[in-house]
Amino acid sequence: MKENEKGKIAYQIARMELTQFSLSDSSKDLNQQEINLTINTRVNFAFSEESSALRCKLSVDFSQNKALLLQTELLMFFRIKDESVEALKDGSSLKIPRHVLCQFASFCYGALRGIIYLKTINTPLENVCLPPLEMKKLITGDTVFNLEK
Repeated sequence: MKENEKGKIAYQIARMELTQFSLSDSSKDLNQQEINLTINTRVNFAFSEESSALRCKLSVDFSQNKALLLQTELLMFFRIKDESVEALKDGSSLKIPRHVLCQFASFCYGALRGIIYLKTINTPLENVCLPPLEMKKLITGDTVFNLEK
């Protein structure tokens, strides 16, 4: 991997899409005094060479006693400047460092925390907050994307 000036990656958030948000009927029976949720968080990435964009997909599910209460999925697209893409290339692959993936996932997770807050107002889940999460616990290494030639 070639390093660009100062090792920084130039990007901008291109767009966000909330592709799933659903509250199950089970959430109506939630006992406010005994909330004990299991939160399942998944993150994955894809890269489009055509648009020089990295997509972060973040999915979060809330369940209690194995009953699914909430499912949500947010896509966030980051447009990476061509110079930065070139600096990240290694032959026919693109290597995105872990710290960059963690930063992008953190943006997505923070946005999703706000979305969940807003969308659960006046529902049985309105007092439930998606807790902060260190992305380095989910993202354990760099990601390499194979590029088409």
